[in-house]
Amino acid sequence: MSILDDTKNVAHLVQEAGDKDLYGKMVDLEMEVFELVQEIEKIKKENAELHDQLKIKEKLKFEFNSYWIEKNGRFEGPFCSKCYDVNHILVRMHLIDRATESFKCPNCATICRRKDFYQKVPLYDL
Repeated sequence: MSILDDTKNVAHLVQEAGDKDLYGKMVDLEMEVFELVQEIEKIKKENAELHDQLKIKEKLKFEFNSYWIEKNGRFEGPFCSKCYDVNHILVRMHLIDRATESFKCPNCATICRRKDFYQKVPLYDL
């Protein structure tokens, strides 16, 4: 049984006993318990989201105006630095020019070059 179920059961017993004042207080308590249970669930969800964001942040590497994520000795990306720094979202940039190795963010239109990074870290396959 949950705390909310216990509160409802006590309110029901008080109602059967016929004490209207106490029953009114129990109904108020039941509503407060319900709101607290909802708040706890909301906080748990936010905590899980923050934990996931922290795991991502620990894996990010910032090079040449874009973010990269290291996985198994390789780098995935690039991801837009503006979108991540401002809105905390990872947006994969799209290759727009293979010759200059330029990438553009589909969300905010930021452009970056990867060539220098690729020469420094040849583990990433284009």
